[in-house]
Amino acid sequence: MGPGARFDSDMAPGEDLLLARRGTAFFARLLNDLPDSALSADRAVPGLQRRHVVARIGLHAREMCKSIARIRSVGCSIGASDFAPNAIDEYATIPAHALRNLFRHSAIHLNVVWRDLTDAEWGMSDLKIQISDTPLERAKVIWSAALDLSAGIDSSVLPDQARALLTERKHL
Repeated sequence: MGPGARFDSDMAPGEDLLLARRGTAFFARLLNDLPDSALSADRAVPGLQRRHVVARIGLHAREMCKSIARIRSVGCSIGASDFAPNAIDEYATIPAHALRNLFRHSAIHLNVVWRDLTDAEWGMSDLKIQISDTPLERAKVIWSAALDLSAGIDSSVLPDQARALLTERKHL
């Protein structure tokens, strides 16, 4: 193991991290297969486009990183979101390449944040969230978003663990 290598802490919730990372890879494949013009197509929810799904996923990862950073900083409270209520609508208007980069960079950043957490930090929390719960929360959001892309797949192609998560949240 080299000095720059990053590995998950022994206290990290390995199964939840794996489910979140697989969901991210699955979402990325679906997104990469969509031409830029298809990002503006409506999805299952009337009035929203695939661009909104991608923006929501990118911003969710950013918010999760910020929440973890706040908890790590002397365990301070998460507080309100840094994003305005219409942030998703605003980000949905950026060019397709920028929207794809938002997803890609935010997913990488979140993965790095998780890999940098120490054993002790995985046990940290504030009044709203425990850091060890973030991978499962991300898994729920990313697998749901994969279906929300309306990219020609349905829940039958998802792994059993992802389907169970989504059924639990009544997304299916």
